Amino acid sequence: MRVLLGVSGGIAAYKAVLLLRILREQGHSVRVLPTAAALRFVGAPTWEALSGEPATSEVFEDVEESRTSPSGSRPIS
Repeated sequence: MRVLLGVSGGIAAYKAVLLLRILREQGHSVRVLPTAAALRFVGAPTWEALSGEPATSEVFEDVEESRTSPSGSRPIS
């Protein structure tokens, strides 16, 4: 299963590290999306090492294009 793990700032960020480890041990593919505040508690290198995926707080950083249509126009088919 593919999992997107959103992590916000606070002490719970440390528990999210444990959750990430458990999910990976069970064979799930996990992508971590920490907020900037979460990265103050647990750095990106930790998330990347445990998940095997890049960790960024920017939602659309890896998106080259979107298949959405401008407001009021016909949907893209």
